[in-house]
Amino acid sequence: MARLLREMVAARKPVAAVCIAPVVLSKVLGADQLPHQLTIGTDTGTAAALASMGSQHINCPVSDFVVDRANKIVSTPAYMLAGGIAEAAEGIEKSVKALLELID
Repeated sequence: MARLLREMVAARKPVAAVCIAPVVLSKVLGADQLPHQLTIGTDTGTAAALASMGSQHINCPVSDFVVDRANKIVSTPAYMLAGGIAEAAEGIEKSVKALLELID
């Protein structure tokens, strides 16, 4: 999975990361393929972990998403903030739409 993610970003293919997945993406990409703008919502501890790996964290409500257009990465907090599936679905659905718009 790590190899695939690195190759996708290097090839400028769109990638989406939902819930805690932005942390995994930041860890996988490492300093070689950073900086990237990502979100996990508003949790300060997890945001600090992203920053420590070189990513820029953007605060974001559960109903929204963040697009790093330069790197074609879409992220949304989902269950990092959601109290239920309907709440998570709103941000996830918007993220999928944004991801599809990034496809060349």
